[in-house]
Amino acid sequence: MSVLFQEIKSRQAEFMKAFNSGDAAGAAALYDPEGYFMPNGIDPVKGRAGIELYYKQDMSEGVKSCQVNYLMHFRIDS
Repeated sequence: MSVLFQEIKSRQAEFMKAFNSGDAAGAAALYDPEGYFMPNGIDPVKGRAGIELYYKQDMSEGVKSCQVNYLMHFRIDS
């Protein structure tokens, strides 16, 4: 795997560890201060503070964990 892919996996593991331990601030800290989170069915959430608030709300409503799965695409040219 590429160095970039390893870095992505590492950051996603950090995110899952924070989120799954109920640390909304830690999960949000991995976003750029002006970054966006785009949840399904609602408007995008802008900024680290807004993202933290969104995660806190999710957690207060019973969301206890998240899991990141990878889907890799390969193309073979002949």
